[in-house]
Amino acid sequence: MRAQSAMSGRYYRDASRFSGVHCLFSGMSVRADVVEEQISCLIESLILPDDWQASLQDLLNSKKDGPDPLKEKSRIKGEIRRMREAYKRGLYESDEHSFWKDTEALQMQLEAAEQITPHEVRQAAVTILGLQEAWNIATPDEKKVLCQILLKDVIFDFVKQTIVSVRPKSEFEVLFQMVPSLQSTGDGSYIFNF
Repeated sequence: MRAQSAMSGRYYRDASRFSGVHCLFSGMSVRADVVEEQISCLIESLILPDDWQASLQDLLNSKKDGPDPLKEKSRIKGEIRRMREAYKRGLYESDEHSFWKDTEALQMQLEAAEQITPHEVRQAAVTILGLQEAWNIATPDEKKVLCQILLKDVIFDFVKQTIVSVRPKSEFEVLFQMVPSLQSTGDGSYIFNF
């Protein structure tokens, strides 16, 4: 969505037509205060349980199996870079669809590899622990920055006038799993009942 101001107030309007994406809600808008109130409710609900440190350690220990995340990230980034160079040289000229499909698959692998390192998750936990206090004193612009730090996607349903799901940035994913007020959808997104 894109923010818009009008004589009647501030709005968020669907911006799918600008990115060439088909959307059922194309051109629809919602008052900014409706969305912002729901985001505030979400932020205020992000409370880690008392035993979050032990739970976090258990989750991190369970993810130790597998390739070294730093090496895996480096490998995937190198492969994406080589594919882009090949694309520039015209090696995908007759099969551009294949290039985009393979690049998207590698991008998804990269996102999965970037999900967590223990240090990043601990830093994310510190952010969440201080989030409510920061949110309560933040200006609207600062709240926008806090949302950009925390969230990758916010999906809003214009018909129901509610946020349908949120997708945290990768370093917050494990922590969102521990928040009792959120329910995982299994695809990296979470549902919060407003």
